[in-house]
Amino acid sequence: MKCKKCGSEWHCAGNIKQCPFCLQDCTLPADEIERMYTMAEALPSEDPVVKMQAYLAVAEYGYAPAEYRLGECYEEGKGVPPSVSLAAVYYRLAAEQGHADAAFRLAILLRDRHYDTPEADHAYFWLRVAAELGVPMARC
Repeated sequence: MKCKKCGSEWHCAGNIKQCPFCLQDCTLPADEIERMYTMAEALPSEDPVVKMQAYLAVAEYGYAPAEYRLGECYEEGKGVPPSVSLAAVYYRLAAEQGHADAAFRLAILLRDRHYDTPEADHAYFWLRVAAELGVPMARC
C-alpha cells in the first residue's frame, strides 16, 4: 500500500488502517476498493503476474474476493510460484469474512494435506462453514 500523504510504501494485510510512518488514515471508501477489484478482474489473463499484483493491492485492504483470488493464484501458480501454504493463508482470510468459495477451497486444501491427522478437524470445520454458506459441493 502507498500512503496518500507521505508516499511511503508498506504492506498492511488488511489489519492496519494507519500509515506507520506519518500515522495518517489510509483506509479507502468501499466503493473505491470495489472499483480497484473490478479493474483487477478486467485485466487480461495473459499476464498473470500483473493480475496477481493487482489482486494483492486490493487484498491489502482486506477485501475478501481479492484474498480469494490471491489464494487461487498461489494454489495454481499463476503469477507466483505455487504455494499451498500461502494459498491456505489467503483462503482463510477470505473465509473468515464469509466468502463461501474460499471456505470450501480451504477445506479441500486442509483435507488433502492433513488427511487422517488431528488437523483434519480444521478441514471439516471449514467444509461445514462452506456448506452453511451455500456451496453445493460442500453439502455433499
